[in-house]
Amino acid sequence: MIHQNEATVDRFVRILLAAGLFALAAVGIPSGAWVILALAVAGILAATAIAGFCPLYAVLHLSTRPIHRS
Repeated sequence: MIHQNEATVDRFVRILLAAGLFALAAVGIPSGAWVILALAVAGILAATAIAGFCPLYAVLHLSTRPIHRS
């Protein structure tokens, strides 16, 4: 099981950025290879936000989730 390493705010920001990049690509603001890059970045942001897990955070031993102590 993969443990989530993104806080709710982090996930929300990623979804907003992904939606913005998808929208820009849809209206054709980036052109050529930039469209592909924008869609790829948007897809990665959306996927990590939905999963709540960022592989880069895991490699760097980072987490934006609050620590719950009992």
